[in-house]
Amino acid sequence: MSLNRFKIVHCPGKIQANAEWDGFYNDSENIKFKISDQLSVVSVMNESCLKKSYLAKQFNSNNLTLIIPESTRKICNWKNTYKIDGILEALDKITTPYTLILDGRDVKVLGDLDDYFLDMFDSFNADIVFNGSDGIYPKQKLENEFGTAKLNKYKYFNYPFINAGVCIGKTDKLKEFYSECKNWIKVNNYNELEHPSEQWVVRNVATNTNVKIDTDSSCLFFTYYHIYKRFEKIYNKHWLEKK
Repeated sequence: MSLNRFKIVHCPGKIQANAEWDGFYNDSENIKFKISDQLSVVSVMNESCLKKSYLAKQFNSNNLTLIIPESTRKICNWKNTYKIDGILEALDKITTPYTLILDGRDVKVLGDLDDYFLDMFDSFNADIVFNGSDGIYPKQKLENEFGTAKLNKYKYFNYPFINAGVCIGKTDKLKEFYSECKNWIKVNNYNELEHPSEQWVVRNVATNTNVKIDTDSSCLFFTYYHIYKRFEKIYNKHWLEKK
């Protein structure tokens, strides 16, 4: 299996510290990649996050546009649910048919986000495809938890649940979905909590929306750092044996 299959590597939570310790991001600004003119890329960050963002540095080094909503850049007392307002702000200005939404703190681009990348998304026959996860966060399970039907303990890749930090979708459907997320927050007074989770919001809405949701449960183009490292080890071993 070629490492070229992976276009986005996500290092959420404690994985981020491991990735930094391993020097995973050291070559970020040297990676050259292209973006389809049918695709826009959004990352919601405040100034503190932006200053440390490897993703932003990658886009700068490639002279590519990373859309960062202005309103969220000014927020100091951050809550992750503010991402949803930022996403909607960005989507309102986007004219491309497709949009890729990436966390700014813990994501690295490995390859071209080109027309072939969009073809892979279209192969899902979905409106939005999220990064898949092997578990749920927060840990409380929903009655109709998205991904449960795709759970298969016999599959080597088994990441059926939603991780909201990475997704690609049809721009109009992303607007519809994240508008539902904003409404869910309002109805449930969810922003009143000290540490609300946008992932909890996304998971709740995904169980009830008419927008067609899927997850990259087989890591077709999104993956996690530990999976990437596993395949990097296999790939390098195979290459050395061929030499």
